Amino acid sequence: MNNWIYIYGLLTLFKIMCTNLYKSTDYEVHRNWLAITYSLPMSEWYYESTSKWTLDYPPFFAYFEWFLSQVAHILGHDEALKITKEPYEDVNF
Repeated sequence: MNNWIYIYGLLTLFKIMCTNLYKSTDYEVHRNWLAITYSLPMSEWYYESTSKWTLDYPPFFAYFEWFLSQVAHILGHDEALKITKEPYEDVNF
């Protein structure tokens, strides 16, 4: 009987952990940086201000974001690579 209580408890905890309870703003910050580096020429990366999440990291990090944006494009996440003022919501990205 006690084993079933532990199994039920562990399954309940697992279900709670899989619930979308919190969303970090870091997601939108990095998504916007991907959009900036993907959609604009390099000379405009630091001047884009559509969103409040402007690119404000050193160039090496911007190049890294550009690389990640290329991967996102290859994986078919083109909607996430559009510069928008409003946050992008997609649970699959």
